[in-house]
Amino acid sequence: MRFRSKNRKNIRLASTTGHVILVGEEWVTVPEHMEGDAYANGCISEEMFNTIASMQSPEGQNVPHNPANPANEGDKSIDPASSFNEGDEGLDNDPPTSDEDSKPVVSDHEQAIIAQKLTIRAMINKMVDNPSVSDFTERGTPNLKVLSDRCEFTVTKAAMEPIWTDIQAERDKEEGE
Repeated sequence: MRFRSKNRKNIRLASTTGHVILVGEEWVTVPEHMEGDAYANGCISEEMFNTIASMQSPEGQNVPHNPANPANEGDKSIDPASSFNEGDEGLDNDPPTSDEDSKPVVSDHEQAIIAQKLTIRAMINKMVDNPSVSDFTERGTPNLKVLSDRCEFTVTKAAMEPIWTDIQAERDKEEGE
């Protein structure tokens, strides 16, 4: 998966296997075994970036510039990754003009929730793809303690269950095809 720094500062990722990767403003491919470290150290995945971009701009309107897709120059004033930055760098804090009135506004709080949900989804998918005995409960649901440790924030049952249900439905659909 490809990652870049949330705050566009260089982040050094090092694994116990000897891999060292510098993640900065440009998209960098991070080996699967280091993806959790990338999230934990302040990186945003291309998938998260694109999800937030699609939530901020409905179909048919200008979309934020995505360096991974140079053909789509779009509106460079809004960068979905900036919603994860510390402070207000890259955010347009002026009141909306008449052109911007029709664009949906996603608050910082809503963006933080989206980021948490995407992190939970990514970690559950990793747990499903490479299961460990402690990853799941006797009922077959993700172990909240393990999931919280991997996400590096407390994951509640209420936050995990709808995501787990979606993942199961998606995987059942894939198996049926």
